[in-house]
Amino acid sequence: MNFILDATPLIHVTKAGYDWIFNKFEIIIPGKVYEEVVETGKSIGAKDAFVIEKLIKNDTILIRT
Repeated sequence: MNFILDATPLIHVTKAGYDWIFNKFEIIIPGKVYEEVVETGKSIGAKDAFVIEKLIKNDTILIRT
């Protein structure tokens, strides 16, 4: 099953510590969501941004245009 997520659910699920659930599904995010969540998040020191970046590097979360 595929899910296309916006920034809000991605951030909240990760902050709640349930990011393991992303391994059970194919998660797709648009490039703009990556910019908002990871790039902006890292610049303000948000811990969830680093977790999400790791999930992207592991191909758990896919970036699509």
